[in-house]
Amino acid sequence: MGVMLASVLARRREIGIRMAVGAERRDVQRQFLGEAVIVSVAGGLFGVLAGVCIHYGLRLADIPSDMSVGIAAAAFAVAVLSGVMFGIAPAGRAARLNLEEALAVE
Repeated sequence: MGVMLASVLARRREIGIRMAVGAERRDVQRQFLGEAVIVSVAGGLFGVLAGVCIHYGLRLADIPSDMSVGIAAAAFAVAVLSGVMFGIAPAGRAARLNLEEALAVE
């Protein structure tokens, strides 16, 4: 959520320009929510891949390790769900920016 809020603050001028050329609030909200989904999917895939690599690394070192596809899928789902949940507030904040204030930012 912090990263997405920082992104909104850093890109206020871009948001203002999009709104000035006709983008509606829901378009801006969709953009930022879409970015949150992409970031959370990438993070979830990286986490699952890291878990698989650690699992096989432990197996190579003859350390007992158990891995389940269901658990990996659940971890990925939690990553995506939390990314979407924590992306809603920044997306809403971006959509509610005042056009004049957004364009005045340097």
